Amino acid sequence: MHVRQIMTPSPHTIRVDKSAIGVDSIMSWAHVRHVPVVDVDGALVGVVSQRDLLRVAISEIDRDMTDTDRSIALSRVPIRKALSPRVTEISPEAPIEEAARLMYVEKIGCLPVTEGGKLIGIVTEHDLIGLLAGIPFESM
Repeated sequence: MHVRQIMTPSPHTIRVDKSAIGVDSIMSWAHVRHVPVVDVDGALVGVVSQRDLLRVAISEIDRDMTDTDRSIALSRVPIRKALSPRVTEISPEAPIEEAARLMYVEKIGCLPVTEGGKLIGIVTEHDLIGLLAGIPFESM
């Protein structure tokens, strides 16, 4: 089985020129924990995880802030400050065992799937656990 068969095609992304509040909104709305960051041409620049966003939020935001103040503060934080620029990518034709090995060795929760230099999907630990659990891909 190949990565293409279990990846999420056309994942939610955000452009690198946006702010951290945009990533927070995407994660909340789409119920995802990883958002690939792309440039204006759609090339992969990095990935922001919930952990990355939390790290930035803790460093930038006062604990006693209201939700509104938190949103305002996050809107001032550029995505470049939150993203992980060292991204391990994978080909859609790679075996899923290679995806699992890379995620385990690199201690990462997702792999952007690229083809011809463009982001075409994402495979996450959720996808791999679903496969192991025998959950049909349509319901994941």
